[in-house]
Amino acid sequence: MITKEKEVVIQKKTEAHKKIEKELKRIEEKISTVEQEIEEQTISIGQLDFSKGETHSNILTSFELKKTELSILMSEWEEKMGEL
Repeated sequence: MITKEKEVVIQKKTEAHKKIEKELKRIEEKISTVEQEIEEQTISIGQLDFSKGETHSNILTSFELKKTELSILMSEWEEKMGEL
């Protein structure tokens, strides 16, 4: 038989899990977006026309920033998974 106190504890844990799962979904969506941006930048690098003076340094800088952002998001995701 479940007491009222146990019901409250179970409810709070369930709510906490739902909140963590929602946060995980948000992080996963951001990861997906960043991965897509990295892929698009990779394609852009391959399409530069150096004869027109186009440079890849700006794209590479942005690429490095996206990789850093992805790494941070992955760390957040792992941290949230540990809370489940």
